[in-house]
Amino acid sequence: AIRLGKSETLVQGTEIAIIALGERVTTAMEIREILPQFSFTIINARFVKPLDEEMLLNCARHHHHIYTMEDHVRSGGFGSAVMEFLSDKNLSAKVHIFAWPDKFIPHGSRVEDLEKMFHFTVEDMAAKIKSDQESSVEN
Repeated sequence: AIRLGKSETLVQGTEIAIIALGERVTTAMEIREILPQFSFTIINARFVKPLDEEMLLNCARHHHHIYTMEDHVRSGGFGSAVMEFLSDKNLSAKVHIFAWPDKFIPHGSRVEDLEKMFHFTVEDMAAKIKSDQESSVEN
């Protein structure tokens, strides 16, 4: 049974949390395979609203970096809601949002073409996560 507003933790890790919606859950699992040197928590958010506040608080307390992944526009989307919630709670986890840009997106014959155009492929996201982690170690 799926409870309203409750997410599902698929993998429990210690370094990086990825909270994904819909098909992006598969993306998150693929990134975990591409970057085995990092310990990921992978969460299927299941719901945009209501937010699973208990899960978000837990993620923020145990992970320095939280990535959200969604097939929606970045502005006003799921990632923005997560960022706003954590900010309101004065939690210091760094939130990174993987979502479509808030601008006109041309029609494409294939989603893969659009993902390449906007650097929204699994490989692009894995490279960004790796870069963020390397930058965190240097600072």
